[in-house]
Amino acid sequence: MLRHALSRLVRTTRGSQGARIGSMRSRRWFIKRVLLFGVGALSLGGIGYSVKSNMLDVTRHQLLSPKAKEVGLTIAVISDFHAPRSYVTSDSLAASVNELDGDALFIVGDTIDRSENVKLVTGLFKQIHVRGPKLAVLGNWEHWAGVDLTELSEAYDEADVMLLINQTHTFEVGATRITVIGLDDLVGCYPKFELVKGKGKFQVILAHCPASFDQIRMLAEGPTLTLSGHTHGGQIAPWISSLAASRKWPLRKRLV
Repeated sequence: MLRHALSRLVRTTRGSQGARIGSMRSRRWFIKRVLLFGVGALSLGGIGYSVKSNMLDVTRHQLLSPKAKEVGLTIAVISDFHAPRSYVTSDSLAASVNELDGDALFIVGDTIDRSENVKLVTGLFKQIHVRGPKLAVLGNWEHWAGVDLTELSEAYDEADVMLLINQTHTFEVGATRITVIGLDDLVGCYPKFELVKGKGKFQVILAHCPASFDQIRMLAEGPTLTLSGHTHGGQIAPWISSLAASRKWPLRKRLV
């Protein structure tokens, strides 16, 4: 009987071990399938985001504020081309912007992300026509890629675009004088936020990274429109607070 009992115990133990091994194999198979599915989904999502975020997406916003009643301004804002990765031709870009018949063009950074692509900048913006200035600022990628800023400025010049690096530019629309402050990028370099301190007059601030809004909020003394990119969808902060952000990387939305 003892031998019979031991035989049953051995068979039971082996059966239990076999069940555990089978269960472990099943769990491993399940985990592998989940991981493979997750990696595949992330890869497809990344590809989809990369394509979508580099296609031309035209949106229109009408901004109203009692603080700047006298300002009637049509602005075209372009950001984050990462040329030549964008799926946009210079012809289609010019057609979309020129249709607006705008007062100014503002390019808010990350036009290129490799130093050898400086030669592409002129062609992108040369065919764009506005009544007033065409102005640009730097993004984080122009710094990270080690782009020669003198060459970049010259490439912009050939397209009649002025590159502002912690500089200001003033122009007039009718009887209204508008000051544009082009800040260097917060992520890639050092913006001079002290330039934001005005004398209560309407000003437009171009700052590639929307995280600059907090500093601008504390320093601006008058009606201020801040325009940023970086989120691949853009972000608008009229009169210092964020009104519209990218649908892909949403940030707080508020109008003061």
